[in-house]
Amino acid sequence: MEWVAGYGDILRQLAYKDLTKIKGEIDDFREQLQQLPDSLDNLKFILSVISQILAVSMDMELRMQDVRERYRTLTLYNCAYEQQEYDDANDLPVQWAALKDEALTKDRRMVKVKERFATVTQEQVAEFSEACKELAKTFKYEGPGAADIELDEGAELMKKFDIDVKQFQKRREELVKAQTLFGLAVQPYPELLQLEKDLRLLQQVYRAYLDHSAMVNDYSNALWIKFDIAALTKSAEDFDKLVRRMPKETKELGELPTFHKLEEVITSFKTAVPLIQQLKSDAIGKTHWEELMKIASVEAGDFDLKKMSLNAVFAMQLHRFPDEVNEIVVTAVNEQKIEGELSKIDSGWRQMSFLPNGMRPYKGDPQNPRAYVLMPNEEMKQMLDDHVLTLGSMASSKYAVKLLDTIKRWEKNLSTVNEVSDAWMVMQRKWMYLESIFLDSDDIRLQLPEEAKKFDRADKTFKKIMQNTKDNPSVLTCCCQEGRLEEFKGLTSELDRIQKSLTDYLDTKRSAFPRFYLISDDELLSILGTSDPKAVQPHMLKLFDNCKELEFSRDRVVVGMYSDEGEHFRFHQAQRAEGAVEDWMRSIDEAMQDTLQRISKNGVYHYASQDRLPWLQSYIGMVAILGTQIWWTWAVEDAFRKVAEGDKNAMKNELKKENGEVNDLINLVRQPINKLQRKKVNTLIILDVHARDIVDRFVRDSILSREEFAWESQLRFYWDRKKDDVVIRQCTGELIYCYEYQGLNGRLVITPLTDRCVMTLTTALHFKMGGAPAGPAGTGKTETTKDLAKALAISCVVTNCGDGLDYRAMGVIFSGLAETGFWGCFDEFNRINVEVLSVVAAQIKTIQNGLEGKKKTVEMLGRDVALKVTIGYFITMNPGYAGRTELPENLKALFRPVAMIVPDLRFICENMLMSEGFIKARPLANKFVQLYALCRELLSKQMHYDWGLRAVKSLLRQAGTLKRMEPESDENPVLCRALRDFNTPK
Repeated sequence: MEWVAGYGDILRQLAYKDLTKIKGEIDDFREQLQQLPDSLDNLKFILSVISQILAVSMDMELRMQDVRERYRTLTLYNCAYEQQEYDDANDLPVQWAALKDEALTKDRRMVKVKERFATVTQEQVAEFSEACKELAKTFKYEGPGAADIELDEGAELMKKFDIDVKQFQKRREELVKAQTLFGLAVQPYPELLQLEKDLRLLQQVYRAYLDHSAMVNDYSNALWIKFDIAALTKSAEDFDKLVRRMPKETKELGELPTFHKLEEVITSFKTAVPLIQQLKSDAIGKTHWEELMKIASVEAGDFDLKKMSLNAVFAMQLHRFPDEVNEIVVTAVNEQKIEGELSKIDSGWRQMSFLPNGMRPYKGDPQNPRAYVLMPNEEMKQMLDDHVLTLGSMASSKYAVKLLDTIKRWEKNLSTVNEVSDAWMVMQRKWMYLESIFLDSDDIRLQLPEEAKKFDRADKTFKKIMQNTKDNPSVLTCCCQEGRLEEFKGLTSELDRIQKSLTDYLDTKRSAFPRFYLISDDELLSILGTSDPKAVQPHMLKLFDNCKELEFSRDRVVVGMYSDEGEHFRFHQAQRAEGAVEDWMRSIDEAMQDTLQRISKNGVYHYASQDRLPWLQSYIGMVAILGTQIWWTWAVEDAFRKVAEGDKNAMKNELKKENGEVNDLINLVRQPINKLQRKKVNTLIILDVHARDIVDRFVRDSILSREEFAWESQLRFYWDRKKDDVVIRQCTGELIYCYEYQGLNGRLVITPLTDRCVMTLTTALHFKMGGAPAGPAGTGKTETTKDLAKALAISCVVTNCGDGLDYRAMGVIFSGLAETGFWGCFDEFNRINVEVLSVVAAQIKTIQNGLEGKKKTVEMLGRDVALKVTIGYFITMNPGYAGRTELPENLKALFRPVAMIVPDLRFICENMLMSEGFIKARPLANKFVQLYALCRELLSKQMHYDWGLRAVKSLLRQAGTLKRMEPESDENPVLCRALRDFNTPK
């Protein structure tokens, strides 16, 4: 079988190979045993061979058995092999046994030789032990671990001692083998063991030192401008971590002086790295390096920063001067920072331009405008402020010495830009104001020809400046141009002179028609700047108390007035709107007062001969109110006369008659009358109810004479036949009815508080003083003053005061009031600054002295103004509020104070219910007020909850509407429905 033959051949090759190897080993051992033990080395060798033979005996027997088994297998399967091989395999055990016997025999024969050489070995061990002690001593005092040995010297000694220790280790191994061969006790050599241990510790130290030195050497050769400071910092930190970790891993290291030296070297280098890092800053330039070299006493020579290596920096040993180096570095960094800031400032202002967002076309076609004007540039202003602060901070810095000239130059430039831009905007505002006057109005140019010529010259200069700015829009170039600030200031002064002439012109117009004080300069110029008389229409509500517009029958003929509510009356004589506007407007004013006086006289005359309701409907509202009040005064005084004549029921009869008149008006207001009639009747109901309540009080308190204070304290209206005009009396005072058209502007519900306030104010007017109602918000201080003005048919101008009002503005207001004779009511008067109030006191005192002296004019703001006796001045205040000024004593003395409190809501509701047509007004008002009081107390304080007077008025108007829709319905459910509809959504 071929496969058996193939496997047999392979097995034979393996068996023959092992056979040959074993025979060779036996022959080698036998040959080695033949050497003579004539020296210690030969003896050791022979003994080693004997020992080896005995040691491998068991292994050799197994190998021989394996070879014999292979040949037996070949014989079993009839495989081919040489007979000599088979014989040699079977002969192997015999040969190995003979070799062992020879080795044992040899060993027994060398007993005396072994004894002799054992003695020699012991002597060598003793000598080696002494040598180890000597080496250990040398290592301790002169080796690399000695305290006085530097690390560089120690690194060289480490090489020497490493070689010595290796040689000693080799010698120790030889002696241990000899001791083992001769059966001697093995010597431990403790000094050598300790030396090996110390050497291993020092190897860690010196390995770290050499690695660190290599790292420092690598970086030292690098060029200063190219080496990586981050890599150097990382390497320094890595070695620092290593030196910290080493004593933790091997505690003995911490006790070595050499380790402390290593620690000092690495720590010292790490400490120097931040200094190098500082010096690597881009801010350190050539001049700074020269300063550093000077400190380090190093010759600068032809110093070239590009060629300088890190080694040169190390050679300076700058760590010796940490404070000086730090000062130079800080100076350099701050100088670089200042240079960077200056660079930003320079770049920002070089790029700053008035285009595209800083200028715009002004009037006309955008492609070909009348002119160009600057726009408010908040970005530039903010940048200017920031850079001025930055430059100021730089200039005060001790690091800015080298850059001080540049800083000063930029400070000057930005200061110029700031001044010029401010002057530019001031000039532009004045130009724009005057441009719209002189170039848009030919009439103004005709009336002020000299000023027009002056403005044309200024206008030409301004437009040229703006065109040049558009062509070269750089802010720096435009603002820092030589003489630019002086040019702007000169142009501004010229425009100021033109504006002063214009103001003087407007003042003459206001003196001619004082109502022009009630409108602004722009509004007045819009009227004066056109020949169209209808230009006054948009301003009529400011010029007159309640005249929305004039009625023109033809283009230039004014025949009447319309109130804001739509009420109308025609003048007794039409007025032509021709000539100067102040002249024909004055004619309109006089025609209004004359016509209203005539209508009032006619109404009063016919009151007694007509039924009251038709009479009321045939006259305008203010005439109906005036006639009613005059005849009521007469009726009450007639009742007093009858009482004096013996008719004890005269006042009760008057009360009965007035109750009937109130009910008639309530019934009338429930009828489908027009809106204007309803407003008039509503107002009359409020006044009639008050009149009825007065008479009711007279009956209740048995007031029987017209001389009693209860009657004298009432505001009484008379038609004086001698004067052929209305006279109004209260207490000792007598007031003038001014016939200012009131339209249907409504009246306040008159409460006992209102009566007392009115009495105080009228008495103050009689004594040429002012009135000063004071109290919390919502108590009716301003409204009561305005209502009194309505009763006297005089205009009341309300001014909301604040700290923006100065003495000049107050002087203009007082001038207007003096010339028109109107009342002025100054709300929150104590918000004006106390410095201004002192001057205001003098202005009011001037008016008061003029009234007492019955002067025709007084001096105000350096000029004489006309003084009308009807003038009144009133101030209102909220005493306890924050930010309020305490009035000076000399100012307090000019006013009569009035303390105002929260009004009686029930009384107001009752009057309003009556004016809306409710008969059962009093019980309904009681319920209504009680409900709202509960709501205010029990419900949460939310924004959409409103239980105040404004909400009450809105609700009662809605209730009146429902009442008119169902005039016959019970009033209780009507009011309840209004309450539900109005409050449920809240």
